[in-house]
Amino acid sequence: MGFFGRLDSEKYDRQYSDKELAKRAFFYFKPHKRNLLIITVTVIIMALVSAIQPIIISKSFDAADSQQGNSVYFILGLLVIVAITNYISNLFNRYALYNMLAEIIVRLSEDAFHSAIHHDLSFYDEIITGKIVSRITSDTRDFGSIVPILADVITQTVQALILMIVMFTIEWRLTLLSLIIVPVTMSVTFLYRKIARKATRQGMRAQANVNSTIKETISGIAIAKNFRQEQSIFNEFDETNQKSYTVNVRRGLVLHLMFPTLRIIGGLTSALLVYFGGLSAIAGAISLGAWYLFLQSLDRFLFPILNISSFWTNIQNSLAAAERVFALIDAPHTVLQIKSNPVKNLSGDIQFNNVSFSYNPSEQILQNFNLHIHSG
Repeated sequence: MGFFGRLDSEKYDRQYSDKELAKRAFFYFKPHKRNLLIITVTVIIMALVSAIQPIIISKSFDAADSQQGNSVYFILGLLVIVAITNYISNLFNRYALYNMLAEIIVRLSEDAFHSAIHHDLSFYDEIITGKIVSRITSDTRDFGSIVPILADVITQTVQALILMIVMFTIEWRLTLLSLIIVPVTMSVTFLYRKIARKATRQGMRAQANVNSTIKETISGIAIAKNFRQEQSIFNEFDETNQKSYTVNVRRGLVLHLMFPTLRIIGGLTSALLVYFGGLSAIAGAISLGAWYLFLQSLDRFLFPILNISSFWTNIQNSLAAAERVFALIDAPHTVLQIKSNPVKNLSGDIQFNNVSFSYNPSEQILQNFNLHIHSG
């Protein structure tokens, strides 16, 4: 069975590289240039505001230590301005973000639905309709979650870069030591990526099976009740539901191991830097305000680095959902209409001579069928 259980993919399923998925996703983002501009500007402002806040607080410590009362009030005023700026930027950011997100989900759902209804009947002989419904509804919504995630990643990346520059101005040796965490976390993240994608893909298949079972059962409930098959269909649903439960619990275990692992790495790095930084402060190499600034900058620097890595969990969710939706959109058509000639007045008879036909090679529908229908 394997750790995630064995859940078969659909016949039309395919696997896309991250580059292919990004290229396809860009097509849906492209029409929203205005919203993207607003999001980009507000993200940069929020990152700058978040990075500058500990600098202002550290200056207030130094001003208080030197008993400069006027400077303290001035710095408090700056903090109020920073807070208001952050609030307004976040307001515009979220408005543009979720407005764009709603339109992207609508367009993606329309494309998936358009593809589904234009497939020929043979497609639905092999594919359970409930699983298609799951892709058009649940998976398009899950794909949409990548939008706020990317905005948060950009915000925290800019914030980390600004804080790194600040930390270099305070104590460059400690800053170099703190940068060791970057390649370590990136290595852990890339090793984790493949197993996270597999776990997410299997979890979505399991949930699609549950949705499909419910849809198929409820749509045919009248027939099932006429033949007193309530217990039979409940047992079928229960088996599917239990399998989904098992797969998704294991999926949750895999996806939620990432952040605790990174926090351990970050905690060890912080402990080393607090120890060596404390020795520098005791020796008088840096001031109290500078020491506070370094600690705050360190915490704010490490958090984005760890958070960006942990976002792989949500990013893998979104990419796996996109993969399933694009697979439905890209599913090849078995029957292709190449002409649309007008129909003239017809006359004559119809004959079937030794006709054999099947949707599935293993399930023959007609074999050596003969029929003659006379004119009129």
